[in-house]
Amino acid sequence: MWFTSVTREGSLDYSSSSLEIINPRDGFVYLSGRGIGIDEIPVEVTGGESSILRVTHNGRQFAVSRPFIFFLPYEAGTNILRVSNGSEEQTITFTVE
Repeated sequence: MWFTSVTREGSLDYSSSSLEIINPRDGFVYLSGRGIGIDEIPVEVTGGESSILRVTHNGRQFAVSRPFIFFLPYEAGTNILRVSNGSEEQTITFTVE
């Protein structure tokens, strides 16, 4: 019970780390097909100075707030994922076969 009886406070300093796409990694190849059972690509991005992430996936744009974890639809072929946050930007490509 000692763990639950103590009040803990703190904050994360997101701006201390550079913007990075953790998943998927650049060059990943995803297989799609009967029996595989996955119909979305999980995305995780860390770092950045702002609490809003601007995302462009194959030309479509949207925004995500922290934590930067979201899913993209499977789209056959080469996929381009670009994320930007403050003055930082990262771009990767991955393939769905």
